[in-house]
Amino acid sequence: MTNSEEKDYKYYLEQGGSFFEKKEYRLAIHNFKKVITLKPNEISGYIFLGDLYFYLKEYDLAIKNYEKAIEFDVNNIVISKISKLNSNYKSFYANLGYAYLFHKEYDLAIQNCIKAIKLTPNEVVAHNNLGYAYLCQKEYDLAIDAYKELLKLAPNNYKILDVIARIYSKKKEYNLALDSYNQAASIDSNNLARFLDISAICIENELYDLAINSCEKAIAIDPDCATPYYNLGIIHYNKTLYDLAIPYFKKALNFNQNDFDVNFNLGLIYHKKEEYDKAIEYYEKANFINSDNFDVNCNLGLSYLNIDNDKSIEYYLKAYELEPLNYDSNFNLACTYFYLEKYSTAIKYFLKTIEIDSNDLYVLALLELAYLKNKDKNDYKKILEMSLILSDNSQSYFLLCNLINIFLENESYEEVIDTLEKILNKDLYFIRLFEDIEKYNFKNKLNAQYENFIKQINDIKLNHKQNFLK
Repeated sequence: MTNSEEKDYKYYLEQGGSFFEKKEYRLAIHNFKKVITLKPNEISGYIFLGDLYFYLKEYDLAIKNYEKAIEFDVNNIVISKISKLNSNYKSFYANLGYAYLFHKEYDLAIQNCIKAIKLTPNEVVAHNNLGYAYLCQKEYDLAIDAYKELLKLAPNNYKILDVIARIYSKKKEYNLALDSYNQAASIDSNNLARFLDISAICIENELYDLAINSCEKAIAIDPDCATPYYNLGIIHYNKTLYDLAIPYFKKALNFNQNDFDVNFNLGLIYHKKEEYDKAIEYYEKANFINSDNFDVNCNLGLSYLNIDNDKSIEYYLKAYELEPLNYDSNFNLACTYFYLEKYSTAIKYFLKTIEIDSNDLYVLALLELAYLKNKDKNDYKKILEMSLILSDNSQSYFLLCNLINIFLENESYEEVIDTLEKILNKDLYFIRLFEDIEKYNFKNKLNAQYENFIKQINDIKLNHKQNFLK
């Protein structure tokens, strides 16, 4: 560097520092850029440029200059010295850590926060950012450790205790969460959000007396906040004290008529009280707020049943459109069509329900009954297949009796024989079916077909009784 360049270098370095102190950051940047142009390996120039861009929240450029400083400061001598002595900023690595944190590069943020703490152990910002970076990575234990170290530096900081409590809550370690919240409350007793969090934790753990106490404290702090009234409604709902829950939900509704959850829960309560008109009123309000909610459409379908069956189907179909592979959406439609004696459509949705859960014996039994009610001879084989699946189910015996009676009415004796052979080969429990056949009042006993049928029945009965005795 020539004497002239050396003189310019010192001038720009001095001017940059002066503008930095005056917080004229753009002018400072202009001068420090001149510094590194004259002396490209000037570590302090890159550090100050990194700081300036950091303060301007231009974190990409801050990172670029900080990393350039690290590249030239191989032994970390200059950075360490500035980090310990310069009071213009918290620390080089703390700033770099925050810049990476801003860009959600959490591993790099953690590395630099740890370096900052190693250089300056009392670095509050670095401890805080380290905890937050671990939290973002869902490394909850490491986050708690970092915040506890921060708490040692600021023992009366209730905000740190609140953060620790929330992390314990995420881990479902509710007793530790409550301990941290209570410590925070001993320092700051007028924090609305904290009492709302405490009430939510207590509701989750069915600690209803403590939850009520926290809600009351929240109301004392801010009587115009809807959440504690809502929580009190939930508490009494969970305790099945519906008449006590209603006033709290309605109080919460006073603050926001368009609250989906409040309207939905009022609908649930009136539904449980079998006051369907009121249930529909609040479900409809919830549905107006969010018509794409599966549960509210299902509940409206159920509420309208027997009041307006067309509406019931309409809402059940909407629920089905929202979640076509949901067990309840298919089962509700199947049962409703069955109730309305629209058996073909009921069968369609019972079959879809079975596709979702093929082991549901109750649905299989209902499907069998729908086939029987539909009286379609082509379905007889399907009924038998269902009965074979349900051979250990008492409902199946009743359905098989109905099926055999239909065959007997049509004098379809071969179908009876075939059915008996198939079902008895699977389960001798159904040998009781012979008693029903013997009691049947045959219309035409004076023909060879009937005589041959009775002979076959007796042969099957004798054969299977012997097997049963074995």
